[in-house]
Amino acid sequence: MSGAGPGTAAVLRTTALLAAVAGTVAAGTVLAPVPDAATSPAGGSGAREVRVPDGDAVLACAGAPESPTEALGDEAVRTDESLSGRSRQSGALRALALSPPGEGGSAAGSTDAGSTDAGSTDADSTDAAGDGGSGGDAPAGGGAASSAVPPVGEAPPLTVAPLPAPGAEPGLGDAHPGTSGEGLSAARTDGAAAVLRAAGSGGARPALAALRTVQAAAGDLAGLSASTCAQPAEQSWLLGGGAAVGRSAQLVLANPGPTAAAVDLSVLTPAGPVESRAGTGLALEPGEQRRVFVEGLAPGAEALAVGVTASAGRVAATLQDTLLSGIVPGGTADVAPSAPARRLVLPGVSASDGAPDPVLRLAAPGDTAAVVSWRAVGRSGPVGLDGEAAATVEAGTVVEVPLRGLGAAETALLVESDAPVLAGVQVRTGRQGGPRGLAWVQPALPLAGPVAVPLPADDEIGWRLGVTGDGERAEHLLVLPLAADGTRGRAVPVRVAPGRVATLSDAQLDARDAAGLLLVPAGGGGQARAALRLSALADGDRRVTAVVAVPPAPEPAATLTAGQAPAGRWS
Repeated sequence: MSGAGPGTAAVLRTTALLAAVAGTVAAGTVLAPVPDAATSPAGGSGAREVRVPDGDAVLACAGAPESPTEALGDEAVRTDESLSGRSRQSGALRALALSPPGEGGSAAGSTDAGSTDAGSTDADSTDAAGDGGSGGDAPAGGGAASSAVPPVGEAPPLTVAPLPAPGAEPGLGDAHPGTSGEGLSAARTDGAAAVLRAAGSGGARPALAALRTVQAAAGDLAGLSASTCAQPAEQSWLLGGGAAVGRSAQLVLANPGPTAAAVDLSVLTPAGPVESRAGTGLALEPGEQRRVFVEGLAPGAEALAVGVTASAGRVAATLQDTLLSGIVPGGTADVAPSAPARRLVLPGVSASDGAPDPVLRLAAPGDTAAVVSWRAVGRSGPVGLDGEAAATVEAGTVVEVPLRGLGAAETALLVESDAPVLAGVQVRTGRQGGPRGLAWVQPALPLAGPVAVPLPADDEIGWRLGVTGDGERAEHLLVLPLAADGTRGRAVPVRVAPGRVATLSDAQLDARDAAGLLLVPAGGGGQARAALRLSALADGDRRVTAVVAVPPAPEPAATLTAGQAPAGRWS
């Protein structure tokens, strides 16, 4: 481009992108197919009961994020390589399925005799209790530890099937079984969009979890992103992303079910809810994945909260947030669904030297305003924050507040509200003027039972496990490395006092080659929360993302009412 400098190119590119997105959404061609009476399922808007297979656990994994200029397919935007920002991405996905609780077997399994012996572990490396007492909690070591480790049952069958692109023949493709060991099945893929299915037995549902990571060395999407695969749901909220100049929020919807799904979207912004016909009546065929550019629904909005409601079927949702500062990549991050609550715990928050302060985002999706307060805790207890630690969020709006005063040490943010709210923390890394990393820290759920946590399948990505105590009693956990064949490593006891944070590295856990971790509550109030903190080198900087490592507890088998997509033309 003669006569145009980098800044001009960035402006031209961003302007063309926003115009293309807005025009495409207005035309109704990106968000939904155009079914007609000849192709719509028979029966119009009728519904029928579909029996979910007893004990099956299902997750849908979004594919790697796409550069908006490439995804739109507008040749006027894509022809100039200096503007297209093509990214060379490498992805990896790892899935773990743990045998359902209560199945027979030996508590020791294939683990060596010392695997649950807390006596040989250095207490200083895993004890975040400080001077706080346990309040009479059961200790994590000795006999209590041994009895807490779940017995090894039969490994649940685990399959991975690719999600077809829109317009492809409906179906879930060919299944790819993973390795199967004692009580654990594991699978590893290249990170493409996929459906994971773990079969239970006798109505018991296995614990299924998966982690997808994507790295890019150059282009708009340079950096590291990671997400846990989503469980199909009738309603989801995703808090993150924006639609201001240089930012893209891609909502990835997947329908892993056997029937068509009908979806409506709602978008909250700092100015309130956004009404858009383009976000209503979206049809997803069985096995279909769809990308929705949210900036087309709420152009210019600085902060977003996106609601996904399925009036028929269930869908899995992931939000992919991409930031570009002029022509410099600002990072990309995935946002998983979360639920509004009056108390939320967000583990894995930290600040980075030379980067903007972390930003707390709050949204009130209900009909009433919410008065919200928050505080930070770390390894030694409370962490002081500069500035206000309270805000009022009007109904249907989004509020952002900088979190000043945090350091590089890992902390957790405890959020309390008088009405249900959504909460997330945007974290930036990297040097001023250079490539940056972007991450969204999200609420973690209590560890109510044994959980298998997948570790990155990409060997270049480092990780640390953070555990936060959020009750009135000290929390005790056992952490065991898991090999892909199901072999369990030595158990490391972790004790976390209320309002404290403990962190463990792969070296402390002797888990450098592990496929995952087994987290086992072994005493306390059942209020421990955990997150993985991932990092990868890029241009000499550390790009960090935090992932909520607590999958939802296995649900009992159920009968769902699955509707069919109504006939007619969507606009």
